Amino acid sequence: MNLVTDYFGLNKKQSDIDFVDVNMDGDSKLFINPALLCESTDADISLIGPKKVDSFFKKIFELYIAGHRRQALDELFENSKESNANHLGYSKGYSRGNGASKQALAKLFDTIQKTGALAQDIMIQPISILIFAHDFGPDRMSDLIVSILKKELVSYTLKEAKRLNILIESEIISYGEYWDCETSSWKEISGEWVKGSDGKPLIFTPKQTVSSQYGFSVNDYVRKTVWTWRKSYHVEKQTSLARTKYDESGKMSYVEPTSKTLQEEEIDKPYGNVSGKWKLYALEMTIQNPKLYNQYFGNFTNTGLINKNKSLTDDEISEIIKNG
Repeated sequence: MNLVTDYFGLNKKQSDIDFVDVNMDGDSKLFINPALLCESTDADISLIGPKKVDSFFKKIFELYIAGHRRQALDELFENSKESNANHLGYSKGYSRGNGASKQALAKLFDTIQKTGALAQDIMIQPISILIFAHDFGPDRMSDLIVSILKKELVSYTLKEAKRLNILIESEIISYGEYWDCETSSWKEISGEWVKGSDGKPLIFTPKQTVSSQYGFSVNDYVRKTVWTWRKSYHVEKQTSLARTKYDESGKMSYVEPTSKTLQEEEIDKPYGNVSGKWKLYALEMTIQNPKLYNQYFGNFTNTGLINKNKSLTDDEISEIIKNG
């Protein structure tokens, strides 16, 4: 293990520094969580970061509904490149199949447009993209956020390096592109850099912004919102999934189907072995009952997001880094 604090001889623990003390010999299963950007102690990341992410997804939506489908998907995928500089996420170096992912997301967006007024709410919200989009999980979202906030993260890295007397290389290098919300376009960023143990640029990540898993998922959405509706629906409509019971007087009533029954009858049987079937089911149910979306996502106000996506403790981060 080659921690930042050890490599640079800082004589500090995770609790003593503001960024994630990553193992530079590999990647740690931590992801930048869009819901936690506002928790960063760095003002640029906490205040500008969420606005930039919103600006990016709004642009994708505008391009898509204007008929520029290919450009919208290129913007989303070509710039969500795997980021090795922060040593977060799953092991890098393998292809994540952008072609298949683009097709899946194109199909998702096409389907979402059928929801009418709900389409914009879904397409501009990173959280909903994660829930409904097949093969677009925390790793890809984290890499995309690194790209969008590259300018702020580079600035943060250099500020932390200066504060801790970490050597900053004076040679000017290109870090790639970052999202400029003023022009709604990608721009290149160049500057000084911190050399990691592999001789490549190192980018620090504020520890308040990372999660080992996001506090929202398609499983959470289905179980807490979709199935609450479906259980009541089956009782109200007295369908075959609603169980019957009799009281002592012989009067019959209907009982909600169990979650196990709903999974078997509404997901497993109809979708079979289709990849991403939970997400397909969640979207189909949302189209049938658009109110579900607001019931679930309406709870994700800033306060709700923070409560559901609490920052990890220093000990939790250290343990995850240790386990690789």
